[in-house]
Amino acid sequence: MKSKRSFGGMFKNIFRRNAVVFIIFQLIALLKAVTSIIHFSNVQQLPKDDIYISEYSLYSAADNALLMFLLFVESIILAFILFRELFGRRSVDFLFSAPVKRTEYFGSAVLFGLLNILSVCFIICAITVGAVKLNIIDADRIVFDTGLFFKQLSVVCLSSCEIFALFGLCAAVSGRVWHYLIFCFIGTVAVYFTAGGMIQYINSIWGL
Repeated sequence: MKSKRSFGGMFKNIFRRNAVVFIIFQLIALLKAVTSIIHFSNVQQLPKDDIYISEYSLYSAADNALLMFLLFVESIILAFILFRELFGRRSVDFLFSAPVKRTEYFGSAVLFGLLNILSVCFIICAITVGAVKLNIIDADRIVFDTGLFFKQLSVVCLSSCEIFALFGLCAAVSGRVWHYLIFCFIGTVAVYFTAGGMIQYINSIWGL
């Protein structure tokens, strides 16, 4: 009787098979962080300049939107790669005939994806905060709210983890690649309108 592979062994196998993907996404995060720092360090306006403050706010919002978009794309690609065995009949038969528990397979894949996203956010956070501490971003000249940065990055990170979990579910219930893409589209639209409806409802009650 074949023994089932442990969770740790399954995770090591998934990490080894997708190490290149992991490295590529971390390099993209590094490039994105460096690009943001270069922009902030080159801004010449004084902190008391209202025009600068408006420019900073707009850029900060655009920067977070770009990060959210990159993590959104990363999530849909990660879910596709990690669960690619589920998109073919032969690969599915081979996977589930192997000595691997389904809980170990799905759990390890989800854990790898979440660690990938968290690692991206950590790299961006570490480089940005390091740039402030080393005065690459001059705190006396540049209005950089570290507390606000942490709050915004936390929201983006948690939202991206939820999006990846949603896409992972879409991959798990899909039988074909085009099924997966359709489910991702439906899930994305549903989440968008649900979140928008909840915000409007809360706004109508609290007047935010």
